[in-house]
Amino acid sequence: FIGWYMVSSGLIENNDVSHFRLSVHLSLALLILSFIFWFILSIFKVKKSSPISTSSILRVSIKVFLQTLLASCNIISLFSSIINFFIKNTKPSLKMNSTEKEIIYKISNSYSTLNALTSKTRNVIFACHGMGYLSRYFLKYFKGLDSELNYIIVPQAQSKYYIAPKMKHVGASWLTKENTIRETENVMNYFDSVFQNENIKNKNLIFLGYSQGVSVAMRYIAKRKISFTKLLLMSGGVPKELTSGDFNYLENKYEVHYVFGDKDEYINGEFLKFEKNKVQSLFKKVNCISFDGNHQVNIDVLESLIN
Repeated sequence: FIGWYMVSSGLIENNDVSHFRLSVHLSLALLILSFIFWFILSIFKVKKSSPISTSSILRVSIKVFLQTLLASCNIISLFSSIINFFIKNTKPSLKMNSTEKEIIYKISNSYSTLNALTSKTRNVIFACHGMGYLSRYFLKYFKGLDSELNYIIVPQAQSKYYIAPKMKHVGASWLTKENTIRETENVMNYFDSVFQNENIKNKNLIFLGYSQGVSVAMRYIAKRKISFTKLLLMSGGVPKELTSGDFNYLENKYEVHYVFGDKDEYINGEFLKFEKNKVQSLFKKVNCISFDGNHQVNIDVLESLIN
C-alpha cells in the first residue's frame, strides 16, 4: 500500500513522486529490514556461560558484522533522507524545468468525395466520420444514394493511429481532452479550406455527424454560422459549451434529426436522456429517431432522411 501511495503521486499531474511519500516508503522499508536483522541476530545469540569455541567465535563475528551493517544502513539512509529533503526544498531544485511551447506551421490533409458535383446535383452532404475511421472507408455508407443527385464530402480527422489490438489497420480521431480549444480551431480552419476548395453554391447543404463526428460538425456550424437544410446527428454527444444562442441565426427552414440505436453501448440510459434534452434545447424542433441496433451507422435511416 505504501509503495502505491508513493507511486500514485507521480501519475496524474506531475512526472515525479512526492519526496515526502518517498521518505515514508524508504523509512518503512528500513524498519522492516531492521526487524529482519534483529531476528537473524537473535538466532546467533551466544550465551555468556557457553564455552568459547570456534563455532561461538564465528557466531559472534557474524553478529558483529550484521550489527555494523545495520547501523551503517541506518546512518546512510537517515543522512540521504535529510539531504534529499533539503535539495527538494531549495531553489533552484534539481527537478526537470520543462516548458511546453506553441508554434504555427502549415500542414496538408486529405478528404474524400463520392460522385460528381454538377448542375444536376441537388444535395451536398458534408459527413464527419467517427473515431477509428478513415474518410475513404466512411464513404461506403453513402453508395446507396442517387449518384446524380447527391455529392458527398467526407473530411479526414487529422490525428491518425494504429487500431488495437493487432495494430495493423489505421484509424483517426478528431479531438481529445488535450488542448481541445486549439485543436478545435485547427479542425475549423481545415473545414474552411475544404469548403473553399469545393466552392459549393445553390445546393441543399446537409451536415452529418456520426459518433465523435457529431461534436466537430456542430461546432463548425455554430462557429461559422452556416445555414443548412438538414442536420443529422447520429449516435454522438453534443458539445457541452453550445447554447441555443449559437443557433439563433438559423431560419425556420431546416431539419434536425437525432438518431441512435436502442442497443447502443455508449449512448444509453441517463446519458441518452441528457443528450436528447441538450439537442432539443438548442433547436426549435428536433426529430428523435431510434433504430434496432448498437453503435453504428444505420444505412436505412440515413437514406430515408436524405431522400
